Amino acid sequence: MPVVMLREEAVALVGRIYEAAAIPEFWPGVLGSISRSIDGVGACLFTPDGRWIASEAFAEEVDLFISRGWLERDTFNARLEASGRGGFVCDLDLFRREEIDREPVYADWLHPRGLGWGASSLMRLPHERTVFINVERRRGRGPVETPFVRHLNQLHPHIARAAMISSHLALERTQAASSALQMVGVPAALLRPGGRVEHANGLFLQLQPQPVRECSAELVLANARAQAELALTLAEIEGGHGLGRAIALPAQGERGAYVLHVMPVRGAARDVFSACTAMVLATPVVARPVLPADLLVSLFDLTPAEARVAHKIAAGATVETIAETLGVSRETVRSQLKAALAKVGLTRQAELVGLLASIPAGHPRMGDTQ
Repeated sequence: MPVVMLREEAVALVGRIYEAAAIPEFWPGVLGSISRSIDGVGACLFTPDGRWIASEAFAEEVDLFISRGWLERDTFNARLEASGRGGFVCDLDLFRREEIDREPVYADWLHPRGLGWGASSLMRLPHERTVFINVERRRGRGPVETPFVRHLNQLHPHIARAAMISSHLALERTQAASSALQMVGVPAALLRPGGRVEHANGLFLQLQPQPVRECSAELVLANARAQAELALTLAEIEGGHGLGRAIALPAQGERGAYVLHVMPVRGAARDVFSACTAMVLATPVVARPVLPADLLVSLFDLTPAEARVAHKIAAGATVETIAETLGVSRETVRSQLKAALAKVGLTRQAELVGLLASIPAGHPRMGDTQ
């Protein structure tokens, strides 16, 4: 006879489920506890906004399952929805054993990975939204027994209510994030992992098709070099060690040049910009004689010395003249120029001159009167 969770343990788990309703970061731990309560190996929750959350030990499996296209090939959800059954449903409730052996998701994905028995539920929320939850077991453990299914069904209404609360809170965060971006006076967007666009204000949407090629699902820049820099920057941020950077977007067609600032979203900012990892701002530039050195420091993350050299190069000075003016060696100037080019994402001095002969709209020069 399977050993089901004791009542006091179940009560404690229900309390944690409601904690996760308000604090999304608790969901992986809660899903892990739900899985262990039926002797499972992992659990995952697909939310109404298209996101998924999984217990920590199961997250890699779910990520691979989705990224390799198995979610679209899985017929379990379609059968579950068509069945109209409430509560948790097991594999043998929807498939005969011989069908399971023929189903590609079981035969080619789950069984080779030692998985294949589980219990799932399609939870219907208000406003025609649904949450799907799956609790998975090892294949050798066998189908989920009736006492464990009853246990999951006792948790079912609490999971559904918690998911509903999480869904509403996520909507509130979404509205807050949208409002925050609308207040930003420059093109701005919030990105989820992988460069997927969570929100973009109207100014950012107007950057399509140049210098932004696509920003409905994923942010794709029209300039290949800038796109490579963006991908690297986002990977660094998502890896937890990126500090963000400024990326030059050269003028294309009738569009002028832009500077794309990529900044990490961390700490308390995640409370507002839920599930987002980065914010990007596109600063437009308009023609002016030369971009001032003090502005280069903030726009391109240059050091003051690098900014001075870049400014003088853009103004037409030679390396020799700059070295003499600043009282440093020509090698020092060349080194600072090379560093400035690398940070801006360019390789040729002429490209730097063309880019810096401009100044961001709305940014007065130091000392200008208003």
